[in-house]
Parts: sequence; C-alpha cells; structure tokens
Amino acid sequence: DGSSGNPYQISTLDHLFWITENDDKWDKDYIQTANIDAFSTSSWGDSNEGFSPIGDNSPKFTGSYDGDGYTINGLTIDREPTNYIGLFGYTNGATIQDLGVTNVNIKGKHYVGALVGSNEGSTISNCYSTGSVTGTQKFVGGLVGWVLDTSTISNCYSTGTVRGSNWYVGGLAGQVQDNSTVSNCYSTGTVEGDNYFVGGLAGEVYGN
Repeated sequence: DGSSGNPYQISTLDHLFWITENDDKWDKDYIQTANIDAFSTSSWGDSNEGFSPIGDNSPKFTGSYDGDGYTINGLTIDREPTNYIGLFGYTNGATIQDLGVTNVNIKGKHYVGALVGSNEGSTISNCYSTGSVTGTQKFVGGLVGWVLDTSTISNCYSTGTVRGSNWYVGGLAGQVQDNSTVSNCYSTGTVEGDNYFVGGLAGEVYGN
C-alpha cells in the first residue's frame, strides 16, 4: 500500500512507468526487488524524449525509494528544454538508498543528474551512476544536479561523463549548498563545462 511497513514493490520497467504516471503516489515508499532493464526508454515518446522523471517542481517526490542493491540499466531521458531531469526530477525530504543507475543517457536544461536533478533536504546513500549526463544550462552532476537545504549524500559515486554548458558542473554534484553534507563519495570520468564552477567532484560548494 506504499506505507513504510508495506512499500510498493518495483521489479519491472512498467512499475517505474506507473510511478511517473501517478504523481499522487510521489509521497509513498518503494522497494526495488529486481534489476530493471530500461534500454527501451530510448524510444519512448513522440520525439524519443524517453523516461519522464519522478518528481517535479510541483509536486516533488517526498517519499522513499530503496533499491535494495539492484540496478536500473540503460535509462534514457532526452529533454534538453526541461528542468529537473533525472530518474528523480525533484526530491524534497525524500530518502533514496542502495540503488545503481547504470549506462544512463540523460539530457536536460537546469538541474540535471543521473539519479536526482534537484535534491532538497533529502538523503541519498549507497547509490551510484554510470553513463552520460548532459545539461544545456546550470546545475549538472553525474549523480545529482543540485544539492541543497541540509541534504545528505553518503557512500555514493559516479563514474560517467558529465557535460554542462553553463555554471555548476561536477562529477558527482553540480552544486552543494545550504549546510548539505557529502561524505565517503567519489567520482571518476570526464567533466566538461563551458563557464565557471566546474569540478571533478562538485562544481561548487557554497554556504556550508
């Protein structure tokens, strides 16, 4: 029923699609119970824009997602004109743990990450990403685009390629601010940006 004691069980790509289509469930709890092949998302949509992120500026994802050590492989999102892009577009007070998003192909505008576009007051632990993340504007990260409002990221890594066309581009996170914490994390791979604040781990750490 999506409660903490009885979370929704996610084992297929159809289950993930169900979450994206039901934003009234973005405050619920989930647990993944198998590896998920998401390569077919490259042909989703009228213009092959791919997967639609879970959580947006309104409503945000405020629940929990426990990957239980499984992966989502081959996720494609090609939404260059759109903000808040990632498996989760915008989280607020959420918890995401024990999940790998591998061989991603993610493209967006502002706030772009393989796992989360904008991570507000949320906790991410034991997660990782591989593949390619591209943002046409600001706040682009291999795992998370924007980390704010006392968020916590721990025991995470990214090994993919990150490309940003404006400020705040980082291998793990584009920007970390507002007393947020990143611990026991690393990034490898290539990070490229056309402007200020480009870093191997974080593009900028501000107000911490």
